[in-house]
Amino acid sequence: MKARVITMGCKVNQAESAEVINYLTEAGFQLGGAGCAEAVVLNTCAVTGRAEREALSLLRRLRRLNPGAVIVAMGCLARLRPGFLIGPDLADAVILEGPESLVKYLPPVSVSAEAVVASDLKQRTRALLKVQDGCSCNCAYCTVPLARGPSRSVLPQKVMEDLKAFLASGYKEIVLTGIHMGHWGQDLEPSRDLAYLLSLINLTFPYDGQYRLRLSSLEPLEVPLAWTALTEYGFLAPHIHAPLQSGSDKLLKAMGRPYTSDTYRQIILDLVGQTDNLALGTDVLVGFPGETDEDFALTCRFLENLPYSYLHVFPYSSRPGTQAASWPGQVSSHLKKERVLALKELDQKIRAKFLLTQYPLKHLALLDNSADSEGRWKVLTGSYVRAVWADKEMPTPGTLNYVRLSPPGKPGCLPEARLW
Repeated sequence: MKARVITMGCKVNQAESAEVINYLTEAGFQLGGAGCAEAVVLNTCAVTGRAEREALSLLRRLRRLNPGAVIVAMGCLARLRPGFLIGPDLADAVILEGPESLVKYLPPVSVSAEAVVASDLKQRTRALLKVQDGCSCNCAYCTVPLARGPSRSVLPQKVMEDLKAFLASGYKEIVLTGIHMGHWGQDLEPSRDLAYLLSLINLTFPYDGQYRLRLSSLEPLEVPLAWTALTEYGFLAPHIHAPLQSGSDKLLKAMGRPYTSDTYRQIILDLVGQTDNLALGTDVLVGFPGETDEDFALTCRFLENLPYSYLHVFPYSSRPGTQAASWPGQVSSHLKKERVLALKELDQKIRAKFLLTQYPLKHLALLDNSADSEGRWKVLTGSYVRAVWADKEMPTPGTLNYVRLSPPGKPGCLPEARLW
């Protein structure tokens, strides 16, 4: 029997989908392939109203394409509004726990040696290792605490076991991820922190140049927890994603963010001063209630004056159950679109400027197993630059190789990578 797993949203969702994929594979399902599937799992996102609408649209499409399938929804939207996703043309059921809870909904499979195939997870060249779940913060715009509950840490010994298994499977890049990863360890006895986890990784898996880890998003005040690992251990990719959300202190306070723009700026400048060739990304939330032209201008100036390599820009979406949903000063959709477009234009300029600094450098790059529209393999450098392979010599996908970058051969295309 065939099964499909479709993932919406963040890297935590991707990591949880990988667990489902492994579960289905071990149960005897064939993942992917052409034709209809007998089982479909949709991992949903609830961060915006648009994500909700896309989930419903995708469920209807999956029902049309797989008319006889058992369709199960999971993820944040399934936790927040389980009944919202169930219907004749939607999902048959939702699961709120781990992949083992799928068993009551899936059709039985006769397992044989021929039935168990390599999972989609093993077709990826980067592994996602979830070390933490949930969030105990109370940002005024966010549904994540409602969907996932308070912060919970994966035990350090489990993290080491999972990391060992990924390395033994041949993964050369592993992304540590969590909903609020910088809170890892605070709920343990004795209390720990992310710096402890990274030091434990350094002791358990001495860096030999044959693998690297990458951190997913870190809250600004928690960025210093990674400094030692970035500057001394060697196994971390030089890449930090630290959400800003706004350059206006008035809005940061209203959002419930625990820092000012000056605090954020100083943390980032200290980090950049200690780390070679750092890729720095951020999230920006546009159109939060009460955002004036002056507030937006402050955000633009702030972004222009820090050494970012890319921006992720999101329009504010009013979410039921959050503080800000009922606040006055809601920004019109038209104005939000204008501001999003302005920041996306700034993002393109920031990316182009950062790329100019990357061409003279020697990069350790991961060769992906996916290709661009022209059939060229993609690569990812430690500094989070995506490029296409342009050399005659072709390394094995999934391996790390030292490369040099050059400008793309055609306008609008990715940079080109060749062996150093």
